[in-house]
Order: sequence, then C-alpha cells, then structure tokens
Amino acid sequence: MKTIKQVLDILKQAPSDAHVYYSYFRCVPTYVASWRGSYDEAALGWAPVEFKNQITAKELIKQLEDSFGRPYSGWKGGDYCYYDDTPLHIDNQGECTNTEIDKITFNDYSVTIHLINE
Repeated sequence: MKTIKQVLDILKQAPSDAHVYYSYFRCVPTYVASWRGSYDEAALGWAPVEFKNQITAKELIKQLEDSFGRPYSGWKGGDYCYYDDTPLHIDNQGECTNTEIDKITFNDYSVTIHLINE
C-alpha cells in the first residue's frame, strides 16, 4: 500500500504532460474520495479511458495535493481529512475491493499505475 506522498513523489518525476493510466484495462484515475474499507483512508477512483477524461501527471498531482486537509464524508457518516501520510487505495466511492498500488512507471508519454488486488 502506498501513501499519497509516495505516489506524489513518483508522479513529480514523470513528464508533467504525460497521460496517467491504470494497468488494468487502460482505465484512468478520476477523483479522490473516502475509502469504504476505512473512512479515514483515501481512495482514488477509476473509469474506462475516453478522450475527454484523460488526466495528465500534472493534473493528478494537483488533485492529490488539493485533497490535503479538505473534509471528505465517510460512506456511513463522519468527515475525514487526508494528508501526505494517508494510505491511498484504488476504488470508486462506496467500494472496497482491496485494490492497491504496486508501483508506478513512466516514459516520455504516459504514466502507468500498476495495481494489485490483495
């Protein structure tokens, strides 16, 4: 499991205009939300890739940094704030699939977030 800071540290090394994809089915990251598995932990959502929803490394970095200190509502109530040491899961809001980030690789044109399902 990676923290938001660990993900940011790698993304900041990638070309800022490189598009970000998940390793499964060429899906793309969407938004930060409260993870249903533990509301005090963050989740980064996913969606099938379409031209209109592609996100660059620069945009994902901004989104993750903007999540710091902002309240997120837990699935069954309560508000939670996330910071650089918060674990980051891969799930859409309301899901708990135990999908985690294994590693992040990049080249000149794309960033791939490699996933594992525990």
